[in-house]
Amino acid sequence: MNALLLPLLFVALPGAPLVATAPSADRGEVKSGPALKHEFDVTHSGGRGIVTITGIGSTCGCSKWEAAAKVLKPGESAKVVAIVSTLTQPEGIATWKATVKYSLASDSAAPSTGELELALSAKIVREIGVEPPLLAISTGGDAARTQTLLITDRRASGSLTVTKASCTNAKVTLAIRPAKPWAVGTVQEVIATIPGDLPPGQHDDTITLTTTDPECPDLKIPLKVAKRAAGDVSVAPDAATVRFTKGQADASTLVQLRAGGKPVSIMKVTCAQEGLTVKFSEGSGPVATARVTVNLAKAGATGQADVTIHLAEPAGGVVVLPVSWYGP
Repeated sequence: MNALLLPLLFVALPGAPLVATAPSADRGEVKSGPALKHEFDVTHSGGRGIVTITGIGSTCGCSKWEAAAKVLKPGESAKVVAIVSTLTQPEGIATWKATVKYSLASDSAAPSTGELELALSAKIVREIGVEPPLLAISTGGDAARTQTLLITDRRASGSLTVTKASCTNAKVTLAIRPAKPWAVGTVQEVIATIPGDLPPGQHDDTITLTTTDPECPDLKIPLKVAKRAAGDVSVAPDAATVRFTKGQADASTLVQLRAGGKPVSIMKVTCAQEGLTVKFSEGSGPVATARVTVNLAKAGATGQADVTIHLAEPAGGVVVLPVSWYGP
């Protein structure tokens, strides 16, 4: 082969059709409270075909990624917007990654698919916090359930006060307690009440707390309620919480399932969350146990996911267990 042709052949090789102007971004120091928003510019850099963004997968449930436009002609660009809930983040350096999946369709070539990796980094400084930052509850029966949200302002001024609380589920009521002085700043309680007459099934809602702080006018807390029908298998605890200590790579918690004295046995467990695994006891008895383990590196510093437990006894039974985890 003529060596003079090699440079021309190399230039002619096609690259990835979807590229980002800056695939990674570092926002530096970010104060907790307001959501962190960042826009990535992606462009159809190929000379042919149509690029269609088919989905965006992220490594952490605390971040949301959306594409402003999903169909791009050659030369066209779009914004991929990342929104991170800083309330769920531990203090320190954090990175949130996403994979943009796309397809390329052209009259002159067979359809193809590809992926574009994006990453957003920041150093979180904890000033405003909500504990827990993700509210997951599994409940059954007719009794109401309450959960306390603790809002802290670590600034010396303690200028943030919650003045209004609302929920996208009209049946959920919220009571605001007066703010009190804390070691530094203030602390305030908001009591969420889940009514006993909530219909069985999965309920995904959002609690919004309106504040007096112009830099953080509202705080949004995800609310996930799994309501069991009467006579269903009970789980204790009804929502699993996994907490990490400093330097801990894996952390776990144990849950127990009962069927009112009747035999209960687990057939299989499913969960779509990467880094979350479940081991369960085999055989039948009055109590079945399952150990939920979270890997910090794979699951992310903080998050929430559903574990679906399929039962052999009672036959056909299914239990959805909300799992939340918090980094050190």
